[in-house]
Amino acid sequence: MSDVINLVDVSVIRSGNAILAGVDWAVAEGENWVVLGPNGAGKTTVLQIAATLIHPSAGSAEANSRKPSAPPP
Repeated sequence: MSDVINLVDVSVIRSGNAILAGVDWAVAEGENWVVLGPNGAGKTTVLQIAATLIHPSAGSAEANSRKPSAPPP
């Protein structure tokens, strides 16, 4: 089975604050996951990166062999 989501050393910085730092996550085909955590933990940010809606500040993200578009300059 191949990975349908693959995040490697993903970090997101917003307004000088680290929203995510060094996240690694791989989801193989056929797996089911639940993302839990308190408010402000970065759950939505992780899922937006996994859905290729936003680009990480550092690291790499891929979903179904698709990478998010480059961040704006």
